[in-house]
Amino acid sequence: MELNSFFEFMQRLKMYDLTQPLSIHTPPWPSYMPLG
Repeated sequence: MELNSFFEFMQRLKMYDLTQPLSIHTPPWPSYMPLG
């Protein structure tokens, strides 16, 4: 993999929704419902 394509790939990965408070209990995606 070329370095440029690697950086473009990493840029696409870093599109997180940081408007939610992050903690150890934060679900992996916003619509996640616990199965409990």
